[in-house]
Amino acid sequence: MGTKSRNAPTLQDVADLAGVSLATASRALKSNQSVTPETRSRVLEAVATLDYRVLRTPRDRPRESGRFVVLASSIRHLAVAEIVAGVEAASSEAGQATSVLLTGSDPALEVRGLERAAMIAGVEAVIVVGGTRTTAAWRESVPRAIRTLTRRGVRVVFCGRALVDVDLPDVASVDYENREGAAAAVSLLLGKGHRRIGLLRGPKGFSTSDERSAGYEQALRAFDVAPDPALVADRVASGPSAAARATELLAEHPDITAVFADNDSRAFGTLRAAYVQGLQVPRDLSVVGFDDELSASISCPALTTVHTPFAELGRRAAQAALGTDPELTPGQRLVLASHVVVRESVARVSAT
Repeated sequence: MGTKSRNAPTLQDVADLAGVSLATASRALKSNQSVTPETRSRVLEAVATLDYRVLRTPRDRPRESGRFVVLASSIRHLAVAEIVAGVEAASSEAGQATSVLLTGSDPALEVRGLERAAMIAGVEAVIVVGGTRTTAAWRESVPRAIRTLTRRGVRVVFCGRALVDVDLPDVASVDYENREGAAAAVSLLLGKGHRRIGLLRGPKGFSTSDERSAGYEQALRAFDVAPDPALVADRVASGPSAAARATELLAEHPDITAVFADNDSRAFGTLRAAYVQGLQVPRDLSVVGFDDELSASISCPALTTVHTPFAELGRRAAQAALGTDPELTPGQRLVLASHVVVRESVARVSAT
């Protein structure tokens, strides 16, 4: 029999099983190297078959010591940061360490993160947090990466994202009412007589923005208002650039009486744009956001927005990863409710 089967498999074993060179196998397992998808797939299949683990150096351990790996789009977004905090709190209570890998909402980096997590010894769960653009390459690669993880007994949970156009039967997901929350926010504006309602949204193909935009259109149609593409500003970044795009939208369409922004950062940009143009909120322009960040309650005027229980999302995702949530077993989806918080930035449309 020999002793090889009792020893930990080596990268050479992986290369031999995949039918590639040692150098190619090494490149396939490095996130900064490119190989063909077919070659990467063969190498990952060999990794799963042999249960190969990348050896971690002391330099790597502090960053990859967690038994939970969180792939987060960006912790600069307060909503995502709050979800990650919820994951960390629940995992710490259970005695689990947590490592966070940032993807910048890049679908390729998300795939590489899943593949990298499969290489880290001791990982028990991977939680994917925040939205991304679900490209064709993403839809092809993610199921393969998840199969590698689940074959090793690693639980995978998606948090804060609707899983569309991809079949992931081994993945639990915890989400919130994106479309419904947006529809409720826009319905509030419509109920106050607004009909020319602008939309500031993120890029098309970005899962969160797509869902919230669908809610915007759903509400308009429910009130027999035809959606007007000219009133939609897409690819709007958060931060100062949101104010610039809102300024352009309001200047091009002075008949706009209300704006729905698909996150609070874009709503704050709209408040700034209104100020620059001499518009008083809500007398001249009503503004509604989404997320209910802390700043929403202290902005001037205080922002009407859609509240989402982000910390609870993180906690439930962690419980699913721990296997302690009966509602979130593999293949199950849990949707938490969102609701509109009415503050000072919305008023009935002026009769003039």
